[in-house]
Formats: sequence, structure tokens, C-alpha cells
Amino acid sequence: MFDHLTPVKDIRIKKAKNNIIDLAVYFFLLFWAMFLGIFSNLAEYSPKAVALVIFPEVTINLEEREEKVVSLFTPQLNLFNFNIKTNKEGINLNKLKIYLNGLYSLEFYNSLEEDLKLYAHGTQLGNLRERDEQGYLYFNIGHYPLLLGNNNFSLVLENNNNLTINNILQFSLEAKEDLVLSYQENIFSPEANYPLEGNLFSFLEKGYLNIYNLKINNYLQLSKTEIPLANFLISSRGEIVYLQKLIINYDQELNNSIFYLKNNEQIISTGNINKEDKVIVFKINNFKLNPKKDSSFQITGFLEEGEYSFSLTDLKARGFFSGQEINLEQEFFLNKIYLKDYFLSFSSQDIDNTLNKDWSTIYDLNIKALGKEVKLTSLEWDFKGHLSDLEVFIDNKYQKTNKELRNNKLTTKWSNLIIPLEGLNLKLKAKTEGDYLQIYLLENSISNYNLPNFPLQPNILTR
Repeated sequence: MFDHLTPVKDIRIKKAKNNIIDLAVYFFLLFWAMFLGIFSNLAEYSPKAVALVIFPEVTINLEEREEKVVSLFTPQLNLFNFNIKTNKEGINLNKLKIYLNGLYSLEFYNSLEEDLKLYAHGTQLGNLRERDEQGYLYFNIGHYPLLLGNNNFSLVLENNNNLTINNILQFSLEAKEDLVLSYQENIFSPEANYPLEGNLFSFLEKGYLNIYNLKINNYLQLSKTEIPLANFLISSRGEIVYLQKLIINYDQELNNSIFYLKNNEQIISTGNINKEDKVIVFKINNFKLNPKKDSSFQITGFLEEGEYSFSLTDLKARGFFSGQEINLEQEFFLNKIYLKDYFLSFSSQDIDNTLNKDWSTIYDLNIKALGKEVKLTSLEWDFKGHLSDLEVFIDNKYQKTNKELRNNKLTTKWSNLIIPLEGLNLKLKAKTEGDYLQIYLLENSISNYNLPNFPLQPNILTR
């Protein structure tokens, strides 16, 4: 029964007659087996068997972060916006986790499951599925197919009943793993400079106004003509505000005066003067002020000769969402102006700044009368240089002039020089010694007020 298990009694190994031939055959068979093995393994890794996944280019973009102050009563608060940009079709959004940082109550946090909505291209995409104790919000996305190009997403708070004035909110994508995409059944997350933080929101009961005074020249101006009196910007913060009235205070008696309030140079109201209270009231038909968008206002008017100061002493406005009245917290200075019935206006012309061996034009001046013709008796100039002779030309005709040079001040005087409304041209021509000359017209020798175009440019001439 077990005979087949007994060992063979006699085993003999016979030696090969030709060892070299046997060795050659052995190595040939060995190399052939190796070749077949390598070839069969390569077939398994051919392009038909191995798929190399090249992920598409996807970028996430957020607008530059701002600190925003909004009214508690603002409906449908847009709290977080981001854009996913793709370069291929067939990409899906699989997972979205957003972090909420800030100061808020437990009641507010609990209410987010019902009140916070995710929108894509203006259409509601999903609801808040889960929230944890660390402030992470998980959204029920599914496999949302992204469009080729830009995909805009927004987090909107549709019910703000649980917000309070002390709340501060900021939403963000904290890490790469918080936004997961898929492409051809392969999972990936886009690269970005995480964390990607949205706007920082704080809240107030009603909006308020910011007012900015724009620089307006305080040069001497002509009376009884329409002149700019004030130029300022108003913008709302927190909510849309409707402006209904501006009240301007003045400090001098007004006679035969007219005032206009303009927006971008268009008249929107005519001022009503209350002489008893010394105020000008501009009534406005609910002028809309948008948050953080400056609206430009100008006040112009016709006034008698004198000096006047103007201030914005109060205003009346109403918040669109809060419905509450908004007033000016403190008086706001606008401008001080100086008016004369007539005066002179000066402007200088460019000249050749080379000193000639003979006569050189050292100043070219245009003079114009405003209001009525004006008699000019003298002008004073700051002068540095060595003067041999000086002549004055009016409209290129020689004008007899009395001249005096003392302590670097050159005085030119006339007995009967009339400046017409259409103006005239005055040139100073000089013979000089030396290689340098500097001259400019002194404003305080003409008027105690700031004149338009002053200070005029000095002329520096060299040989």
C-alpha cells in the first residue's frame, strides 16, 4: 500500500558528453524566458492599461477684503462671495466647508441652519447641512457641475432677526481641503493662498453719513455774479439713505442773494433764506445716497460785496432699511469767501530765459479788469540782479514809467494807466550787467486779498 513512498535504491547521474553545447542551450533558453517575461509585463503597463490624470486648472478668487458696516435691518445680507474659475468642462463641486469667525450669540449661530443660504449664479444651491463647535459650516452640495469659466457663489443671510449691534462676522475658506472638486472620477482641491478671508462685517442700528469738504479756492471773487461757495461730498454708511434737506448757516447780512444746490453741476434745489435764523434751507426730493459711494454737491450763489462764511449746520435724511431719521451730529464748516465789485486779474507768460547783450524781455504779464475798468498806479517786483536800464511796453508800445530799485525791490509807477475789461499786455525789457537775474511780481503790492493765479511764477534769466 505504501510501496510508492519507498526511496529509489539506485540513482545515477550521467555526465553530458558535450558541456559547452549544453551550456549554450541553457543560456539561450534562459534569455528567451526573460525576454518573454519582460514583454508580457510591459503589456500590462501599456497606455491602454495606465491612465495618467492631468487635473484641470482651477482658481479661487475673492474680492479685496473690506471692513463693512451695515444696518441690522438690511434684508438678505450678502456676507461672503467667491469665484471658482475653470478651464474645462466636467468639473464638479463635491464638498464645501466654510469657517465663521467673529463675535455672535449662540442663538444667531443656531439660526444659521435655516437662515443662511448658498447661492450659485443667483440661484439657491444648497442649505447648511451641519455646523460644529469650532465655527465650521458644512453645506449640502452633492456633485454640483461647474461651468466653463467663472462660477460665482454667495452666502446670503435671509433672516437677520438674531443679529445685534455688537456682532462681528467674517466668513472664510481656511484650508485647501475645505473645497473639494472632482474631474473624471478623480478628487482634487485647487491651490490658493489659504486662508481666503471675506469681508469683515459689523452692524449698527441705523445708517450714518460721512461728509468731506473738497478744497475750493478762497481767492478774491467778483460780486453779483454766480460764484462757487462750497464743494463737498456726502456718502452713507450702513444702508441706503435718502437726503431730504440741507441747512446752511451764514454769518453776514444777505441782500439780493440767490443760492443754488447742485449735484454734478445740475441744480437740484434753490435755497430759501431765513434771515431771522441766518440759515439757507435747501429742500431735496429724497436724494438717494448709496453706501460708500460719494455724491458730489456744490453750492453756488449771487452775493453783494463782502466777506462771508458758510457752514453745514444740519440736515434731514432717512435710512431706507431702518426707517429712522438721520441728522448731522455737529456743524460742518464749508468755506469762507471774499467778494469785491471790481479788481484786477494777472497771469504771466513764458519768456526766453537767456540774457542778451542788448535788451532782454524779463517779464511778460497779462492784466485784466473784472467788474469795471481799473486805474493801475504801481506794481512792485522782487528783483535780484544788476540793472542798467529798464523800459515798459503796453501792448508792444512804449509806456512812460517811473522806476525805482531799492533793496531788491523794483517799483514801477504810472500816472494814468487804465486797465480795460478786455485786458492788456505789459512787458518789462531790461539791459543788465552780470550773468544772472531773478524777478517776480509781489501780490501784496496790489491787493490785501488773495488774487486769482497768485503766486505768479518767478522768471530766472542767465547769460
